[in-house]
Amino acid sequence: DTTGPEYVWVDTLFEDCKFTGAAEISDPSGVSWAKFHFNLNNEGWKSLWMKDIGGGVWEAEAAISVMEEIGTPIGEIEYRIESADTLNNQSSIQTTRTYNSCSG
Repeated sequence: DTTGPEYVWVDTLFEDCKFTGAAEISDPSGVSWAKFHFNLNNEGWKSLWMKDIGGGVWEAEAAISVMEEIGTPIGEIEYRIESADTLNNQSSIQTTRTYNSCSG
């Protein structure tokens, strides 16, 4: 095994005006860690560790609020998920999501 983990799917899950980064990550030698990096509305990059919640699915350890003021939240989330297998082979994937409500 000489390559980093593969991403089956990546997404931002919305609930109650907050989002959480999540992904299904697989690797023959096992995934040892994953990290969720995000840039909400060009406010700068921030990072959260992810936890394995079972079945190869990893989820950010905290949810991020999109509400700052009264009204419907509208914006963009640029995000990247980075991970490594048990042999320290690393990989990452990056994408962007726009949202126009508290449910994404």
